[in-house]
Amino acid sequence: MKKTLLLVQARLNSTRLPNKIFLEISKGVMAIDILIERLRKIKNNLELIMIIPKNIINKPLENYCLNNNIKYFLGDEEDLLDRHYKAAIKFNGKKILKVPSDCIFMDPKIIDNIIEYFDKNDFDYLSNLYPESYPYGFDVEIFTINTLKKCWLFSKQKHEREHTTPYILNNKHMFKIGNYKWETGLNLSKKYRIVLDYKEDLDFLRVLYKNVPKKNNHFTLDEIVDYLNNNIKITKLNSMHINSQWYNNL
Repeated sequence: MKKTLLLVQARLNSTRLPNKIFLEISKGVMAIDILIERLRKIKNNLELIMIIPKNIINKPLENYCLNNNIKYFLGDEEDLLDRHYKAAIKFNGKKILKVPSDCIFMDPKIIDNIIEYFDKNDFDYLSNLYPESYPYGFDVEIFTINTLKKCWLFSKQKHEREHTTPYILNNKHMFKIGNYKWETGLNLSKKYRIVLDYKEDLDFLRVLYKNVPKKNNHFTLDEIVDYLNNNIKITKLNSMHINSQWYNNL
């Protein structure tokens, strides 16, 4: 039976912040723990798969998946497109969601809304990135297996293989493409950076996790934004990286 897959790309050998998803955000709580807990609150029926580079450096990540009942796939380290496609084939995916592991405060409601909008409009590819409106750290892409297969077959450039989906945006005439805008009408993409990529991001996320009010150990994007609007000074912790979005360099 064909499935909806949520593929979370993760690795431990980041050059900017090594082992970042294993770093503690609070005592005894790693970044990856927070992300997985939040993704498990998604209401849509989907299968969560961690897609990991197949090498000895990332063996602890494989062990983490085994110990926490998380399905995983081992694939090429540099060719993310190949890793996504082969994972999707192995796990019999029909629709594929792509979420980076550094978006540790991902709001499950965003993913549910994007799935609903994708299905309602019969897109080949949908994201909330082009143009972006959410704060950086809530980026979601969803596409069909046929769309991913075309990318896998025809992508030749290094950046197309590394970032998985640029071929779609460079060949818009071949696909039905949509963009999901934040329902609030706001655009905070260049105001708040809520992602784990640098040491300064780590400091910022630790402050957020400690201080944003939680209900049943959970907080929403709206609650994060409310806190930041009332505590704007803490955004200086990582404001020097505010324009460091990966998708702006494609």
